[in-house]
Amino acid sequence: MQIKNIWVRILLIFLILDTGYSFVQHYHQKLDGDVVGIVLPVVDCQPVLEDPFGLSVLLENESYAGTNRYFAHKIMYEYMRGAPLLLQYFVEPVTSLYLSAGIIKIILQVLLIYLLAVFITGKTHLKSKELIIAMVLIAPFFQATGYHEYFGIIDNSITYALFYAVGNVLVLLFFLPFILKYFHNRQLKFGVLYYMWLLALSVVISFHSPTNSGFILVMCPLVLMSFFYDGIKSNKAKLFIDNLLNGLKGIPTAILIIFVFIGLVSLYSFYIGTFNSQNKWTDVAITDRYISLVKGLWQIVTFKFGHFLFFALLAFNLLLVYKAEKGKERSKFFKLTALLLVFALIYTLLLPLGGFRDYRPLIIRRDTYMPVLFAFMILYGMSTLYIIKYLKGSIKKLQLVLVALLLVVLTAADSFKPEMHHCEKDLLYLIAESKKKEIILPGKCTVLSWGTKYTFSASENAAKLLLHWNIIEEPKRFKFQP
Repeated sequence: MQIKNIWVRILLIFLILDTGYSFVQHYHQKLDGDVVGIVLPVVDCQPVLEDPFGLSVLLENESYAGTNRYFAHKIMYEYMRGAPLLLQYFVEPVTSLYLSAGIIKIILQVLLIYLLAVFITGKTHLKSKELIIAMVLIAPFFQATGYHEYFGIIDNSITYALFYAVGNVLVLLFFLPFILKYFHNRQLKFGVLYYMWLLALSVVISFHSPTNSGFILVMCPLVLMSFFYDGIKSNKAKLFIDNLLNGLKGIPTAILIIFVFIGLVSLYSFYIGTFNSQNKWTDVAITDRYISLVKGLWQIVTFKFGHFLFFALLAFNLLLVYKAEKGKERSKFFKLTALLLVFALIYTLLLPLGGFRDYRPLIIRRDTYMPVLFAFMILYGMSTLYIIKYLKGSIKKLQLVLVALLLVVLTAADSFKPEMHHCEKDLLYLIAESKKKEIILPGKCTVLSWGTKYTFSASENAAKLLLHWNIIEEPKRFKFQP
């Protein structure tokens, strides 16, 4: 790829500045209302930590919060209990909370940008020009404000970040060796220990994020079907049984074993997840959920100019690649395109079956739709690099102008709002410095909750966690002034 080094350096500087800016944004987010329940933990969140694989659900028909989300709960429990205490060697207790959240969020963001860029390019070395370009194409989608509702890959909520972003990292790590070997033709050799690691990772994935099982149960069969089809196509026979055998032979044995294993574990996790007590919050008819889904799909495309521009540019890219001169790379790209589009369709149609939440009235939101957004981002990155590499003339210049426009629109929209955590932080200082055991707070914002609470008893769990974090030295209770 013929790109001058000066441009690569400019892009690298952009990435560094964007990462630093993102860290400041993550640091300035307030703490959400699920932190106390999971990190303390409260009674409702204790069973999942004691029963990682839902055996009590299977054997005793139990129902409790997060039945199939053990690793998400465990990671958050350990990190948010331990990281602030470690950071208190360097900063005071209140700051350590926000610093802990900011650090893990920016680590997850960098990992996701890198992994998605590797998926797009097949390159792993940071000196690769293609990898750097891909990372620049991907980075603006990580929105803390502006387009956060649908492009908020790292959620403002630390709970959602650790539940969904960590899950996304794990899934990408699982599929990474396969796309490197079978799509990008990297000569990789996997030993027994690596396959054992993949099997262990399969269990962690299945019992982590709420979306992981759905992702796996849709994607893995599609990949196996793709190999099966290739096996038939390369050795076409007259008899049905021969075609069937040729199709099965076309599936690499290691992939078949690993995908079947993770599929079975995900099915079990999905079943255990149906006993999640949190699924019973709101009962909405399935037809109404699909109507909401259609409204959500329309909104995700038209919600803001940046959304429309992204989807229009993706369609334009695919059209340009389709009209390009036929070749092996183009053929391979459209094979992947077909797989990802079918995945996006099936995954989207299955979303309403996962239940309804009041805070997700249109079913689709940044957390539930992230696997599909990743698929579109990968296609966008691959098609853009293909156009840069192979196309010439005015059409290429137009495409690059549109790419630059999208980058500017998304970057400009992601504005800095330092007030996001200042109010909560000020109230934590007020609680810490007060000599009273019962404190009445001005009702300006929330403190470790989703809403303001007007009884002292409602703050008892939060106070226990503040005591653990060394923010208060003795038990205190607080409520908001009506």
